Amino acid sequence: MIRTMGTLSVSEISRIAKTAARRASSQLDVVGVTINAGGSDYVEIVVDIRGCHRETCQVVLGVFRDAPEAEIDRAITEQLRQHVAEHHPVESQAADPAQKTD
Repeated sequence: MIRTMGTLSVSEISRIAKTAARRASSQLDVVGVTINAGGSDYVEIVVDIRGCHRETCQVVLGVFRDAPEAEIDRAITEQLRQHVAEHHPVESQAADPAQKTD
């Protein structure tokens, strides 16, 4: 369902984020969506990255709930891909011969 008007619910944002995370990497888990207490249309999406080179990797993405669903999906997907590339999950490093520490 693509909405072009109105504000998406936190549940809808969570669904979109979880779908985008599954598409972006099997190492991503959406663990929460927070909304500003003041009633803003801006929400933050908390994502864990499993297998990160650091002990714990958690990133926060931001989107506006009043955009069309396709636009929100695209924004989340782009932010997720950027974070995965920056955090270099262990699985990706193992596949990269330049990362060997022999």
